[in-house]
Amino acid sequence: MLTVLVRHGLDAPFGTETNPVEVTSEFSERIVGVADPDDDSLVWWGTVEEGQPPKQIIEGGEFFVLKRLPSSGGHH
Repeated sequence: MLTVLVRHGLDAPFGTETNPVEVTSEFSERIVGVADPDDDSLVWWGTVEEGQPPKQIIEGGEFFVLKRLPSSGGHH
């Protein structure tokens, strides 16, 4: 199951391989979008998955890692 896209960005320091941006989710994976560094009207999409090492969506871009949250028990 994929979560619905959230229309606001993360407010976090630039994610590095040793200090990645933590993307939270109640699910085992989440879609992440990053703006193209040469044209911010383009967005590159990728997924981060639970238990995987930090991931870069675009070369030279930020690193992301999934931080699993406990389920709230609600349904979408």
